[in-house]
Parts: sequence; structure tokens; C-alpha cells
Amino acid sequence: AGYARDVHSDAGTSAFPFLKINVSARAVAMGGAFTGLADDASSLYYNPAGLVSSSDMLILGYHNYVADLQSGFVGYVKPLDRDRQQALGFYFSYLNYGELLETDRFGTILDEFSAGDLLFGVTYARQMDWHWSLGATGKFIYSSAHDYSATGLALDAGVKYTADRDRWSAGLVVQNLGVQVSAFGDQTDRLPLTLRLGGAVHPRGLPLVVAADIVA
Repeated sequence: AGYARDVHSDAGTSAFPFLKINVSARAVAMGGAFTGLADDASSLYYNPAGLVSSSDMLILGYHNYVADLQSGFVGYVKPLDRDRQQALGFYFSYLNYGELLETDRFGTILDEFSAGDLLFGVTYARQMDWHWSLGATGKFIYSSAHDYSATGLALDAGVKYTADRDRWSAGLVVQNLGVQVSAFGDQTDRLPLTLRLGGAVHPRGLPLVVAADIVA
């Protein structure tokens, strides 16, 4: 932790760091530059305003990391009308740290225990006119380790602008506005507040998308 703080003064100072893990193979392959594009069910994570661009869709994701860490993402999007002026979405994600060892100060193994993080989100998005859409996600967060647990409540809010028949688009999102309701100890920490600004362009005559994000 000391070395991490030498690199960045805010390292290790926020609760629920798993909230910053990107999801969706498509979006991850683009380096997470999906805030302005946001045209499928991945919008549940990257920009809730983009949910109106998605059809009735189920999204599944799974990552198997080193050291027995595993994460997964399940989301569902449902347009609320035929014109896709409104959409509702739900998603669930988790991070499992595997089996950990409890030891005393001499290194003697006392027991094994598990630890993990869970997130459940509900998203609503609305098309305001031909160009603008808005969206918001309410999130419940839960973490556990051994006999300890922590909870939090958060909100994501996003806006998306499209033009030239969706040939180019831009998005702005604020993620993890909220509070840690309960902590592992006596002191609660702030959530990892994130600001995302991005844009995407479909060049004429080319089968590709150019996208970029600024994340702070």
C-alpha cells in the first residue's frame, strides 16, 4: 500500500475498488472506450443513456484471473415501447477472491475463508429527442471477507448525444455517486467516483468504429 501511494496519492483510499473493473468482451477489447458508443447491453455499465440503442438483449461475461480470482457479469435490457423511446435494464456482477488462509502472527494456518464482492443494478433510460438520451442506474453493493461485510448504495448518471444518423456520438457519465453504508471496521470510505467522457465515429465507407474515452 505504501508503494502504491508513492505512485498515486489516492491509491487504496476508496471502498469497493471492484467497481472500476470493465465488463463486456467487446468494450474491453476497445480498451473500455465505450462511453460515447454505448450501443448495446454493455451500456448498463459504461453509459446508461445508451440503453435506448439496445434491443431486447441478454449479456453474459466471465473472467478467470490468476490466483484463483474470478469475475462475472449478467445483464438484461428490455425496451419499454416499440419506438425504443424508453428502456429498462438489470444487471448483476461479482468478483470472487477464492479461498484464503487465516494465519496467526507466527504464520500458523488457523482456517480457510472466502471473500467476494457483489453488485446489483437497475437502469432506466429515455430518448429525449432525435439527438439526446438520458439514463441512470441505481446500485446496491455488497462485500464480504470471513465474518465481516460491507454495503453501499450508488448512482450512475449519463447522457448521450448522436448525430448524422448515428454516424457519430458522444457521451458523458458520472459513476458511483453514493455512500458506503456499512464497513468492515468502524470507519467508512468514499466510493471510487469516476467521470467518463467519450466519443465514437463510424467513418463513411469503412467497416470500423473509432472511439476514445477520457476517464478521471
